[in-house]
Amino acid sequence: MNQEKKVVSKKKVANEDSQGLNKLLNSAVNNAGNELVEQKSEKPVLAKKEKRTGKEIQELLDEMGKALTANSGGLSDKFGWMVYDQLSKSCYKDTNIFEAVKHICTELKGIAPKDQIEGMLATQMIATHHAALDNFAIAAESETIDIRVAALSSATKLTRTYVAQMEALNRYRGKGQQKMTVEHVHINSNVQAIIGNITKNDSSQKEGGLIRGILKNEQ
Repeated sequence: MNQEKKVVSKKKVANEDSQGLNKLLNSAVNNAGNELVEQKSEKPVLAKKEKRTGKEIQELLDEMGKALTANSGGLSDKFGWMVYDQLSKSCYKDTNIFEAVKHICTELKGIAPKDQIEGMLATQMIATHHAALDNFAIAAESETIDIRVAALSSATKLTRTYVAQMEALNRYRGKGQQKMTVEHVHINSNVQAIIGNITKNDSSQKEGGLIRGILKNEQ
C-alpha cells in the first residue's frame, strides 16, 4: 500500500510540475503560441528529457529572445519579442512557440535587417507574404467564382505591396536607383554630342541611368 501511495504521489507531482512549467512559459511570452505540452490525459507524465526546471525554462526564453533580437535588428529583447508577438498572431496562430520562433528567425535572417526600422519593414514584408499566399490558397480551393476573384484580387494587391515594401527597404539602405537630371546642355560649334545611355561590352563598365556624353571634334 505504501508503495502504491508513493507511485500515486509521484505522478501527482509530475502532473503539477508539467502544468506549472507550461503556465510559466506561456505567461512569459504574453500567452502567445499554443500549449507546449499537449494534455492528452488527466495525469500526463513527462519524459525525463522533457522535464525542465523554472531556471531552465527562463534560460530557454532568454536564448529565444536573443535570437529574435539578433535577427530582427533590435536593440533589446523587448523588440525581438514584439516582432514575435506580431508575427505569431498574423502568420503562426496554430504553431507552438518553439516552431514559431524557429520559422520567424529563419525568415528574418533572409532579409537581414540591420536596425529596428529595417526590422519593422522586414516584419511587414513577412506578414504581407503570408497574407498573399493565404489568399492564393483560398482562390485555389474555392469553388465559387466570386470568392476566387476576390481572393486573387487581394493576393495581387498584396504582392504589389510586398514589392513596394522591398523597394522602400532598398531605398532606406541606399540601394535605390539613382537618377541625374540635366536641365541645360551647352554644345559648342563644330562639335557633336551624343546624350543618352551608352553601354560597352567591357565587363567593368557599370550599367546605370547616368547621362553620358561623347564629344567629337569634326575639325
